[in-house]
Amino acid sequence: MIENTIILPDGRQMGYAEYGRKDGTPIIAMHGTPGARVSAFYSLLDQIAQNPSVQALRILAIERPGYGLSDPSPERTIGTVVQDTIHFADALGLERFGLFAGSGGAPYALACSYQFPDRVSKTAITAGLGPVYLPEFREGLSAEEQALLHASVFAPESISAFTGKAQADPAAFVEQFLIHMPEEERLQVPASLHSAFIQMVAESTKRPDGMIDDYRSFLQPWNIVFEDIRIPVKFWHSDEDRVVPISHAEHLTDTIPGAALARMHGLSHLTTSLAVAFEVLTFLNEE
Repeated sequence: MIENTIILPDGRQMGYAEYGRKDGTPIIAMHGTPGARVSAFYSLLDQIAQNPSVQALRILAIERPGYGLSDPSPERTIGTVVQDTIHFADALGLERFGLFAGSGGAPYALACSYQFPDRVSKTAITAGLGPVYLPEFREGLSAEEQALLHASVFAPESISAFTGKAQADPAAFVEQFLIHMPEEERLQVPASLHSAFIQMVAESTKRPDGMIDDYRSFLQPWNIVFEDIRIPVKFWHSDEDRVVPISHAEHLTDTIPGAALARMHGLSHLTTSLAVAFEVLTFLNEE
């Protein structure tokens, strides 16, 4: 992994990490909420991409404003994050790239796919969030996600308290998280990835801005005409996802022309991405 930053046109710093091979097909990865340039999933992607039998891939995990190395951007929207993504691609000389997004990264990847079909070749989304600015899509979310959406507008101090607790001892935070997972789910998170999980918590909770601004952005109209997305999009979602229900992926698959949905069974919101990492990279690398 190589970590670095770029300076955006307005002077903000944007952080990212690079995985895989420099000469590989470029893929821009958009983390979940919260998230960062490091995660257990990115570590797994790196392991796959480093395998000499796998076609060369260059995975660039970017951080949204307010996370990790990226400066906050007051009043940011899904649209401004898309512009940051294009500035990032320009800075690295990427004329065309694939997109990956997990969970809360989905709105940004879909918006980028809609606005810049000449730049995005394909988009892969795991356990992706649907259009929760519409009330019917908020109803099926977990109680925790509904509370975070509400808090981002009416009680942002509670999100600050959450990030403060995680930041105080990321290792203990992850340990408690894993302890409270069902045993069969916990076994799907290899011990070799625990340190990357802890790193993600440490980087994503340095300040509360990232989470607060993400959830606020989700509640605003995304300004995406899903029926007009013209690039290949594929979703992976589990029928056992208790955080974001599979109905979100079903709706998006039905609405986006030619989109595909791989229905997973018995996987959680967290473990879906880990289980399909190889499939995601294969899809993004296919002609």
